Amino acid sequence: MGPLPALVEEREGTRTLQRLFDEIDLPLSIIPEPNHRMPLADLIDLFEYAARRTGDPLFGLTVGTTMGGKFGKWVDYALSAPTLGGHLERASRTLRYHQSGTRLTLSVRGDVAKYTYHIPVRPAHGARQHLEHTIPALLSCFRHYCGESWQPLRIEVGYGGDNRLSAVEDALGVPILANRSALSIVFPAADLARALLDNPARESPPTLHDLKAMVRQRPPSDIAGIVADIACTRLLEGRTDMEGAASRMGLAVRTLQRRLHEQGFTYRDILAQTRLDRARHLLTETGQSVTEIALCLGYEEPAHFTRAFRRATDMAPRTYRRMIARV
Repeated sequence: MGPLPALVEEREGTRTLQRLFDEIDLPLSIIPEPNHRMPLADLIDLFEYAARRTGDPLFGLTVGTTMGGKFGKWVDYALSAPTLGGHLERASRTLRYHQSGTRLTLSVRGDVAKYTYHIPVRPAHGARQHLEHTIPALLSCFRHYCGESWQPLRIEVGYGGDNRLSAVEDALGVPILANRSALSIVFPAADLARALLDNPARESPPTLHDLKAMVRQRPPSDIAGIVADIACTRLLEGRTDMEGAASRMGLAVRTLQRRLHEQGFTYRDILAQTRLDRARHLLTETGQSVTEIALCLGYEEPAHFTRAFRRATDMAPRTYRRMIARV
């Protein structure tokens, strides 16, 4: 989300921010958890609805400009490539450690190259705001190799042109072609050989430890992992029902049950493991009481949480917290 919540709150106030998250059916408590994964479709809608709530047709572009190139270790790793071509190849290969289902592809035809961001969802609004928030980051990466004044030949977008898109074109100073297949940066193929001029990650380049962590924390691609992430998000408000999780995925409950069964899982098992992982995090990283944690995890009684935690770990929550504190 980057600075999106802060910008909405600054412009329209806390109540509007709450209504915005209610529209997407996301808990506001997800904001202070930067490592918490959320479905791409929710992120796309969040950008679009935020633009409507603020009345800013260039809201996505504003967020992207504010973020700069801060998109995580996978971008830092890509920026350690010696040439632009190497950078684009690394970014394409490692995007899956940041998002699931999306792709970055490079194509070269004659003396013109095209770098394209593909998203798997096609909402009615065209995902305009989300796509436009990526443009400043893409341009910034090119400029680390080609200089601050570098501009592409054009930008292509997969939605229709209107006055709002003309304003985007004016803000970027780059011609934009509408109704193309996807968001693409079109540039001279000769630029692929450009050498790195300025690496913003030079002072703290990604280490082997960082890269291993990036791989371990990659978004899920299987149904069980996706359900676990959605269950974890819903746990932020203490919600545990399968019906809500299925609805978030656009599936009927029976369809979700069948697909999980095909992989050898049940929703109950996934929820239990998600609760346990969340409990360990809260016991380790926060000062919340066991009662508060139990309620956060959707248990009706703290004793139910204590019994479930003891079954999984052979120790009570308070014992686990004291052990971690000693370590």
